[in-house]
Amino acid sequence: MPPTNLTPTMRRNRAKIRTLAWSRPLERLEGRVVPATILVTSLADAGPGTLRAAITQANIDSAADTVTFDSTVRGTITLARLLPTLSSDIEIEGPGPSALTIAGQSTPGFQIFNVEPGVVATISGLTITRGSAPYGGGIFNGGTLSVVNATINGNQGAEGGGGIANSGTMTIVNSTISGNETNLFDGGGGIFNGGTMTIVGSTVSGNVASTLGVDRGGGISNLGTMSVINSTVSGNHVVGSGGGFFNAGNLSVVSSTISGNRADAFRGSQGVGGGIANSGTLTMVGSIISGNTTSSGSQDISGGGSSLGQNLFFDAPAISLDPTDLPHTDALLGPLADNGGPTQTQALLPGSPAIDASVTITGVASDQRGVARPQGSAPDIGAFEAIGVVGARPTVTSLVRTGVHTQPTTLVLTFSAAMSPINVQDLRNYTIVPSGPAGRPGLHARPIPIASAVYDPVARSVTLTSSRPLSVRAYFRMTASGTPPNGLKSTGGVFLDGSGSGQPGTDLVTVIHGFRSAVPTANVAIKAVPKVAALLGSRWLR
Repeated sequence: MPPTNLTPTMRRNRAKIRTLAWSRPLERLEGRVVPATILVTSLADAGPGTLRAAITQANIDSAADTVTFDSTVRGTITLARLLPTLSSDIEIEGPGPSALTIAGQSTPGFQIFNVEPGVVATISGLTITRGSAPYGGGIFNGGTLSVVNATINGNQGAEGGGGIANSGTMTIVNSTISGNETNLFDGGGGIFNGGTMTIVGSTVSGNVASTLGVDRGGGISNLGTMSVINSTVSGNHVVGSGGGFFNAGNLSVVSSTISGNRADAFRGSQGVGGGIANSGTLTMVGSIISGNTTSSGSQDISGGGSSLGQNLFFDAPAISLDPTDLPHTDALLGPLADNGGPTQTQALLPGSPAIDASVTITGVASDQRGVARPQGSAPDIGAFEAIGVVGARPTVTSLVRTGVHTQPTTLVLTFSAAMSPINVQDLRNYTIVPSGPAGRPGLHARPIPIASAVYDPVARSVTLTSSRPLSVRAYFRMTASGTPPNGLKSTGGVFLDGSGSGQPGTDLVTVIHGFRSAVPTANVAIKAVPKVAALLGSRWLR
């Protein structure tokens, strides 16, 4: 019943409001597609609740759908034919690579996953195996793809990229690419990259490029732009160029370990670049490139490149080295093994010169396993950060004197480990004082200044030049300081064991007379080598 106490004005206004309300058009809401979460409930290849059905459903709409797996879906989904191409934005979230495998068939061979250009996709928590295609037996990416916590194993790419081929933008995180194979020229037993790729915290191991002829990149063939960070490339094999990597694009290697890869010859051709064969742009920092071989011997890198510092090489590669690099150095690596974390790594053994020998690198706060860096005085070189492991204890292995009469006197000290260039060239760490045969300075003896100290990182030796010639008939006591915090120390941060007793942080004290030096008996390796004695005669050795 309408109210009876309204005034004439109130009735007129009420009628206007009703007229406006009925005459105003209804507002239309913007059409939206709501992203769906699609649950896979079956290990079968086809039918309701399968992965195939989930991808088909996700491809129908334009939203970024998510495919997950019921807790009962564990084991292997064996495909009878290739899956639908990923043509719409999608995330496929598996329960973990040890829990669920997506497998193809040897006959007929087909690719497992294919990502179309323009699509943004993520594949995680799966093992992908037994795929076969011209490029990318396991995965071919033409869009923007992230592969996270996955294993790509046992796939074949006839022309390139046994496990993965990429022509788009791709990121691989905490994943393993192993045991894949390719047979033809583009190479990349594990990965072929023609686009942009970033590999973080991952292991590329045991992949093979070419059983048919000359190939490129046993582990990885890069013709695009690639960054490898906190990762291990180990045990890959090529017949041709680049056991670990073949690079004809732009390759950056950061805090990674490249070891145990091999490049073999084929019908008269020469295998080159056991670790890396480079014909593009290569930069490295804080990485181990060691223990890689070719059919003709050890070779970590061929084709040049540029070091940004703190790299360790088993040989001396023909690249632009940095003064902080460690060429001709055995990294003392353990085998590829489960050392914790989502992927296998190669541990640094006790005494490794890589321990505490790197620097803090922006964006690298942990190692490949997730262990925080640093654990010691500085981060370790390579993908592995050692916990509670002491680096090499450096000793002096030889002392050589040259120079007679008015010639400058030089003393060359050679060390058992790579030394910190800053400390070893600090003149304050050396003293030479006239003394008696027992090394006791005279009452008014004054130190003889050292004019220069020049370190050779390849020979692991420092050449000291005195400010004036030292008589070969006199006695001098020389001290090389190993006392912290500024004494001589290795690149691993371990101070000099000068006494030869196994105790770091001790000084080397020796008496120099003629071309001889009296040294601690514990340091039996120390010797003076008379380079000019044969020319001067034995009287100079008295």
